Amino acid sequence: MTVWTVCTGNTRVAMASWGDSLEVPLQTHRFQSEETLQVPVDWEEPSRILYASVRPDLDGELFEQIRLQAGCPVRVVESGAQIGSLTNVCDPPDAVGVDRLLGAFAGWKRSGGDTLIVDFGTAATYNLVQSDGTFLGGMIAPGLGLGIRALARDTSLLPEVSLSPEVSPFAVRTEEAIQAGVLWGAVGTLDRLTREAENRCGGQVQVIATGGDAQTVAAVSDRIDSVVPHLVLEGLRRLDDEMP
Repeated sequence: MTVWTVCTGNTRVAMASWGDSLEVPLQTHRFQSEETLQVPVDWEEPSRILYASVRPDLDGELFEQIRLQAGCPVRVVESGAQIGSLTNVCDPPDAVGVDRLLGAFAGWKRSGGDTLIVDFGTAATYNLVQSDGTFLGGMIAPGLGLGIRALARDTSLLPEVSLSPEVSPFAVRTEEAIQAGVLWGAVGTLDRLTREAENRCGGQVQVIATGGDAQTVAAVSDRIDSVVPHLVLEGLRRLDDEMP
């Protein structure tokens, strides 16, 4: 049995092909959201596909491309759906992005305890799940790349720079000061929020990170227990496993 999971994010579409494992995909593939879907030729045909998206403007065309190329049923998972055994107490529950819920579901299933799931993507999201599977909500902030681009766009003299995990928090060059501010700002936010999560849950929480900038933040943060690049796709795979 092969299952494909597909998630359309703000800037990229991510896909994974899965066998029996719930944590290790057979293959993964990513492409820009505006590009035409091209499934790698060596992927085994799936028995079904699970699809989630935070880009409703692209869903119709991309969904049709998936259906035609795969030739099997496609199940769409939306924010208002029941995400496995996760209990969503947000108000209203269907206003929470489906990518947040799927990442939270997968992270909680991995840890089995109180878990803080952090997604360093276009937006940086911080979501807390109690050990009993209650999704307590969290925070949404600008992602690291978005912060860098905003500084370059909305100021006269600040340049656009790339992220670096090696930058000192006490930078002596403007470019490095921007890198440091964005990176160490994210590290500081994570450190403080982890303490708040531990206060809320009454004990230690496991921190699982995902998203394009997760490895960069993990290189300088001592709060991240593990980085899982495909966490949202894993959430879809785990959801499929719990479906009747």
